[in-house]
Amino acid sequence: MAKKKKADPVEELVKLLLIIVIIGVYLLTRSIQITIVAAILTTICIVVVIFYRSYVKNKKLKLSGISEIDKMDGFQFEYYLSLVFKGLGYKSKVTKSRGDFGADLVLTKDSQKVVVQAKRYSKKVGIKAIQEINTSRNYYGAEHAWVVSNNYFTKPAQVLAEKNQVHLVDREELMKMILKINPNFKPNPNIIRHSVPPKSIKCPRCRSVMVLRQSKYGEFYGCSNYPKCTGRLQIGKAPKGR
Repeated sequence: MAKKKKADPVEELVKLLLIIVIIGVYLLTRSIQITIVAAILTTICIVVVIFYRSYVKNKKLKLSGISEIDKMDGFQFEYYLSLVFKGLGYKSKVTKSRGDFGADLVLTKDSQKVVVQAKRYSKKVGIKAIQEINTSRNYYGAEHAWVVSNNYFTKPAQVLAEKNQVHLVDREELMKMILKINPNFKPNPNIIRHSVPPKSIKCPRCRSVMVLRQSKYGEFYGCSNYPKCTGRLQIGKAPKGR
């Protein structure tokens, strides 16, 4: 059985407004001709408002770069979020891919620590992410725990998050956060998607997963088997044999 499409509250409000105008004008004038003219003018105004609303929404989608974010893999999404939070004034650190205890990012701002789990999903995020980040908060001694996604959250996940005081950043809130960043510091998701190696890219020496590391010269990708393997990759450069 096909799932019934959820009604758009704005469309329902528009229909109700049109009915109210038609009935109101007729009761006041008792004229069918005037009522028809009023209905036509009201419909035109409503159509203009709907098209403007759609234009604003599409403009926000384009400025936020959410369509490019949807094409990232999970590792690229983590790196991108790290830059987003830096643009919002946080000190941001990407955790290692293994043994991260449920946190992909650790943020600090105003002496407050926040652990973040990043979920670049093509479907709604469930309760597992809430359970993991809640455990991670205790491990890292953080005051706050967030789950950030390019998608939305299931109802059980929302309920569990509220019970455990886990802040959920869904698709809409993520776009708002991105749009808050000063344009001079806003990361370009398209550039990141094409320059940051996804998790599936392997070490050029031993073919293990590359992980983000920090040195005195800046960030780079190093082999997860270090020190057994010293393979490394400069950010923005794909390994041979990809």
